[in-house]
Amino acid sequence: MGKIIIWLFILIVLATGGWYLYKMSMQSSHSVVPTEISPIPTTMNPTTAVLSPMTTQTQNTTSYCSPQDLQANLSLSPGAGNVYGTFTLKNISQANCQVLGNNFIAANYNTTTVKNITIMHEGITQSAPFQLSPNQTIYSQVHYPNGPQCQGSTVATPVTFTYKISPADTVTFANQTGNKAQNVMTCATSDITAIEIWQISLMPIPP
Repeated sequence: MGKIIIWLFILIVLATGGWYLYKMSMQSSHSVVPTEISPIPTTMNPTTAVLSPMTTQTQNTTSYCSPQDLQANLSLSPGAGNVYGTFTLKNISQANCQVLGNNFIAANYNTTTVKNITIMHEGITQSAPFQLSPNQTIYSQVHYPNGPQCQGSTVATPVTFTYKISPADTVTFANQTGNKAQNVMTCATSDITAIEIWQISLMPIPP
């Protein structure tokens, strides 16, 4: 009886050990050994990595007015012995444009036959161009005598008034009736007729 119990104990031990070995072998076959993944180095081209900033340049893009952009008028007011006139130069276009500012309005006449007119400039011109927005107007003024300066008879001398608005273009002022040539009463003798012309201004010039 004792031998039987001993053999049963041995069988149980062997069975238990075999089962344990079987379980260990199964766990080993199903275990996953992690593999280390080396990072792949990336090389960045420095020429593409650095972005060049965009440069915005602010420039004065205002161009000079053309003669078609401007309305050049001369409103004359003859009086007793004197004639005053107001020059207006208006931007009638739909865009901003600029007009030269470093000059006076010119009085043009036949210098070959007329020798007794003198031009007098009043005021100081500005050096910078005038920046005109649509419908904006700049002003000047003219004055000349109407005969009393003469000791003798008078003669009507055609005079046109022009202004150089840009390095390439000039405009001629027209009076209320649309005439560009104004009859200035000058002396038939050597007596001098003075034509006074004021500077261009942003505001009307009082007489």
